[in-house]
Amino acid sequence: MKKICALIILLMASCTAVPNPAPDVEAVTGITDTASAAEPMSVDSASAKTGIMTDWLTYQNNFFGYQFSYPAEATITVQGVTGFPTGELPQGMTADDYLQQLEASYPDDLCVGVQHQQGFVTFLPAWEKAGKYTDPCGVTGVGDYDLVEASETVEIDGRVYTATGLKTYERNEEAHWINEFYTITLGDGSMIHYGSMGGTEAEFQQTKEVLRQIVTSFHSERISGAATAP
Repeated sequence: MKKICALIILLMASCTAVPNPAPDVEAVTGITDTASAAEPMSVDSASAKTGIMTDWLTYQNNFFGYQFSYPAEATITVQGVTGFPTGELPQGMTADDYLQQLEASYPDDLCVGVQHQQGFVTFLPAWEKAGKYTDPCGVTGVGDYDLVEASETVEIDGRVYTATGLKTYERNEEAHWINEFYTITLGDGSMIHYGSMGGTEAEFQQTKEVLRQIVTSFHSERISGAATAP
């Protein structure tokens, strides 16, 4: 595996936060809400395809037309409109007026996160499909760590995707593990991030299998196209 020296730290938008390349965004107060837009239901036949536990719940996002399953003890967090690209402000409108227009046009669950034990999963919309209005969403930030590239395969809706990621280590002789996270880019440009939120590497490895099950339970009738890597 390739070792990289870089700057990175985990910040949380919704319940999580991998860098989300995008234009500058108007500085407007962000929104973090817990479980307000979740629509939990009993898990149906999806459990047979993913191997998830039958007592899991299912979250449905009606705006983007996707769903995923998650453990009942997990926490769902959502984030709606937080701002907009600075060059997008319509002529003759104030930033506040345009922000209110966007808030009225989009739901509160543009960015959706799942927090479970020592890990997280975040579902990010494509940048041009409202992602630019709910930034930051996913992992972003700055810190001083050694990074090691990592990758693994994940099957979603019958397609095999490459999840690319990083493992972070202290930059000293001990080189203690700090965290790790992965990114999957879907056919429509939307992304799924998953990774650790602290604790030890051993604790995360136990949680990681559950996170992968959450990811593989993702289903959308609207997403098509070849699997891509971020």
